[in-house]
Amino acid sequence: MRGILRAIRSAAVGGIIVIGSALLASAAEADKPPLKAEFFQYCDAARRDVLEQAKAFERKGRAFYWDSYAVRGLAVACEMTGKQEYLDACKLWSDHMIEFQEGMTPQGAYYQWGSKFGGVPFHLYVYAQHVPGNEEAVALADRELRHISGVLAQSPPSNQRDQLALFVMVSCAERISPGCIYRTSKK
Repeated sequence: MRGILRAIRSAAVGGIIVIGSALLASAAEADKPPLKAEFFQYCDAARRDVLEQAKAFERKGRAFYWDSYAVRGLAVACEMTGKQEYLDACKLWSDHMIEFQEGMTPQGAYYQWGSKFGGVPFHLYVYAQHVPGNEEAVALADRELRHISGVLAQSPPSNQRDQLALFVMVSCAERISPGCIYRTSKK
């Protein structure tokens, strides 16, 4: 009889552990922001802008380097989806920037200006990877990213809005694929 009771108790405890783990996992999944769909929407819009800038001989309302953020996001999107169109936009833009750079004085210089308007979530995600107990930093980044996404949705087009959109895209990329932006092929 004791053997049966122990077996029942063990099964009950095991079942509670399994159910509890499943509930925790589903709660954690529910807490994750659904950024993948938004990220790909940003990538599709950024791809069009990058292609336009890649064919320009003068910047069109914003500095060329802003597109470097979009190109980073497009590279992540290509890796995640395998869509060649993302990689093609990256290559075309990169080749065009190399042409510009070759004509700079001094040779090989690259001039840029600006700030990282909207870069807080991105940097929080990057730094959180290196901090034990990073849940608060990630949660803060998620809240800031949601806030910035709301501002972006309601703002009229402007240079600041465009820069904000680029950082939202890169922040989404870093959130759904940690380490994707600053990764290196070196191990």
